[in-house]
Amino acid sequence: EGTPGLEYEEYVENGEVVGYQVTGIGSADVTDIVIPRYYADKSVVRIGYSAFSGCSGLTSVTIGNGVTSIGRDAFSGCSGLTDVYYTGDLAGWMDIEFGGSYANPTY
Repeated sequence: EGTPGLEYEEYVENGEVVGYQVTGIGSADVTDIVIPRYYADKSVVRIGYSAFSGCSGLTSVTIGNGVTSIGRDAFSGCSGLTDVYYTGDLAGWMDIEFGGSYANPTY
């Protein structure tokens, strides 16, 4: 289950809703966040542009194996981020499309 309070919006490709993307920290007042595999019965497929930008108190993120892309600057300014977990396998992690250096939380 994902962290309560995260912001989501439908993610559309070619005019079709393919799942959800996380767009921000929202009301989640935590240091450890979990991005789930599913939200509202659809896959969470993306972490959006600047979703967690400036969240310097964020120390840990768990990324669900439904995520296939992470937007530019999604983790920019997350200076406290030390632990990154992925619920899938190495091949799944390698298939994620990163939108720049601050998109990858391991940098």
